[in-house]
Amino acid sequence: MPGERILSKTIDSLNDTTLDMARYTHECRYRLISCDAFANDRLLRVYEFTDFPSVKYSAISYVWRGNPASRNPSSPNYWQDRDGTFTVKGAEDGDPISLDVFFHVCSASLAHNIRFIWLDRLCVLQTSKKDKSWQIRAMYSIYDKCDTCFVLPGGIRRLVGLNEETAWIQRAWTLQETVVPQRVMVVFAWKYGRTEVKNSPSKLEPRSIIAGDSAQEDIMHILHASTTKIQLVDANTGRVIITGPQITVFGSSDSSPARFSLIGALNRGGISAKEQNLWRCALMRTSSRPVDMVFSIMQLFGVTLDPSSFGKDDRLGATIALAQGILRKGGKAHWLGAWYQLEPSRELPSFPRFPATSVEGKAYLVGSDGRRHEVAKFVKSKGLSPYAVSGVPKGTMSNDGALVFSAKAILIRPWSSSTSNGETILTASDGSKWIVNARGSKEKAKFRTFAVLLGKQLISLSANFIQTSDRDPIRAMILAEHEHGKYHRKSYFKLPSTFQDLFDSASLRQFHLGPR
Repeated sequence: MPGERILSKTIDSLNDTTLDMARYTHECRYRLISCDAFANDRLLRVYEFTDFPSVKYSAISYVWRGNPASRNPSSPNYWQDRDGTFTVKGAEDGDPISLDVFFHVCSASLAHNIRFIWLDRLCVLQTSKKDKSWQIRAMYSIYDKCDTCFVLPGGIRRLVGLNEETAWIQRAWTLQETVVPQRVMVVFAWKYGRTEVKNSPSKLEPRSIIAGDSAQEDIMHILHASTTKIQLVDANTGRVIITGPQITVFGSSDSSPARFSLIGALNRGGISAKEQNLWRCALMRTSSRPVDMVFSIMQLFGVTLDPSSFGKDDRLGATIALAQGILRKGGKAHWLGAWYQLEPSRELPSFPRFPATSVEGKAYLVGSDGRRHEVAKFVKSKGLSPYAVSGVPKGTMSNDGALVFSAKAILIRPWSSSTSNGETILTASDGSKWIVNARGSKEKAKFRTFAVLLGKQLISLSANFIQTSDRDPIRAMILAEHEHGKYHRKSYFKLPSTFQDLFDSASLRQFHLGPR
């Protein structure tokens, strides 16, 4: 074992205690926990590494505050704490660690012949800002190089069943923890044995970890099953155990956009679909620290920011820095394709308005009516497409959040019944009507308005892409000039393929999309 053993405590001695990892660790080191010692010898053993561990290990994805637990056997939240719980100094605001839950996940890891595991609560020094900042920069590598990531949707306090709703899919860091590893397994409460799927080609087949208590399954199998009408039946009796709509561990039908976007991000298909679904996922998630909404996704786009350079509430500054990093390395502004349908942010108009974030709960937007709207439900109510838009532009971003890019654009003007003489009339998503200026007509208005080509909407089928069957596949933003050479976003068009020739013959124009 190349690492140094820094901690070895019996499970019995941990119950109802607070563990101060600062007494045993050094800052800015990698740490792993021995599954062998925990599951077989009832010992919590932590090892520390100066260099990135060369041993095979797994990692855990969970929510800081998960589903509550009860010791009342008649409660739906009942969890039998055989060995109890403990807390970690510096992380007292999170759920205590259930020693029983950790036993189940260590047993799952050993079932894959993985003897070590990474858990941020113990492997990140919670009382050290220096260590946290260092670990955040290493987080992508930790999940990228793990053999398997085990998801605990209900948190580390107790295991939940497939038919219990959790907040896991709404948390910021769980996105990276799911998309980066090559294999992601969900660990959940399970009292059944061998099962079969009826009426569906679904591959859902829970595999027992501790018979009668827990099971594990590939996350994609659960996500797909939750969106279909499958029946999971007992292989011996044929009795229906659960149906697709009852699989709510990643949200009910009201939050289906979050599940579909995650499926799109996990498909590992073309860049357009993957990156746009990553942006969609990110907008529907939340965190106690607004800036973590950026830190949790930055390395998914190949950008590493210094966490110490931003305050905990500086989501705007960090988002601008992330966008600059993406564009600087030649990437495209895929966030435009992800959320062109939503109302733009005033401070950063190429992005939608940022939802409110919190340590628990869901991402919310405050509407024009002053009421809070859960983002996932709002997206579903608007019928927004989960598919990718091809052809989004590259560009640059200034320090004040202005996106400068070039695109094919058609000059348009507002329609009125008194000025219409048979010209082509376009109706925008907000109901406004516009006339396409005839080719060669003079641009007389003081401030101009353009239909700016964004691209074509595509449908993702596995790793391949085909043009959507939508009869109006072309997407174009309406950008209005408010100062010479500076534009803001008003709405967008869904246009038929017949407009492609018009855009092909249009001029390539530069736009400065920035704060007004």
